[in-house]
Amino acid sequence: MTRLATVQNLPIFKHEREALVHKRAVGSVNGRWFLLVAAVLLSGLALAVAGAWYLANRPMPPVTPEEIAQHRAKAMQWLKQHEPQVLADPNAALWWMLQKAAQHSGDAYLQDLTGKALQRHFSGFYAKEPWRRMMEPQAEISAYAIGVERLVDYQRFFHHAMTCRPMDLPQGDTSLFLQQDMCSPMWSAVFLTDAVCTTHQVVGLMLIRQTGCAGLPDLGPLTGHLLDDVETQLTWDPLVRDPHYQRLLVLALNQRQAHIKPVWLRRMLQSQEPDGGWLGYRRIPELPALMQPWHWREVLASHRPDWFAPDRKTFDFHATAQAILLLTLLDGQR
Repeated sequence: MTRLATVQNLPIFKHEREALVHKRAVGSVNGRWFLLVAAVLLSGLALAVAGAWYLANRPMPPVTPEEIAQHRAKAMQWLKQHEPQVLADPNAALWWMLQKAAQHSGDAYLQDLTGKALQRHFSGFYAKEPWRRMMEPQAEISAYAIGVERLVDYQRFFHHAMTCRPMDLPQGDTSLFLQQDMCSPMWSAVFLTDAVCTTHQVVGLMLIRQTGCAGLPDLGPLTGHLLDDVETQLTWDPLVRDPHYQRLLVLALNQRQAHIKPVWLRRMLQSQEPDGGWLGYRRIPELPALMQPWHWREVLASHRPDWFAPDRKTFDFHATAQAILLLTLLDGQR
């Protein structure tokens, strides 16, 4: 033992021992710093999530029928002011929305406008386009739309809804949209990938029922499940943008107006532009313009256009058509 102790006290061993003690001390300090930083970051994340939840769900007074009527009137004025630009858009889904608004409200201007759109985009060479069935469910159509090979998955399901013919998907065919939630798990499929995945599936289910395709399964349970998911998305997503409008709309279209929280609707109304329209870009209406997500995207785009593209529009028929139908459905409850 004496000899071993003597050997351990030699300079070379003594130096190694001191280095080992120093290394352990440094490791202990670094470990404590790591735990502290991790705790701070996790606390910040928890506060951010709690703040976002509160922002999107805080108690607010119900929107009055008078407020709904005022916002709808401004939107209708926007529509009239932008009629040439609106009529140039061939998107049948938007005209389906305005047609529903016309049918629900009996508005003569909307009836005339949707008639013009039908004549302009679905007559002559395009008279048998499957998309015509969005506005005329019993119209005689061709089996496939022009450019069908370029359709993404949800558009293929819409095409299926128009033609009653399933279309191929990478994992099967569009009949899967009638059988299962195509947006699961929600955290990745919706929140990280496609914010309108669920609402598109809901609209597709509505369209296939409207067309009257034979042999459909009972779509009620699947639709109910998807609408529950839509409410969850509204609960946890604090950004007001096109998907926010679309989520509110599918709830109203499926008789879930009573499920729409006042704060969800008020935040949408706060996002109406001064000219009466809506824009679909990300915003938090409670914040000033300099703090809006779109503002910083534009700042970054001005410095690095190769990395960031300006995302803000000044005209958005897509967002505004959704808002007009939503307000029409809500206005009709008075």
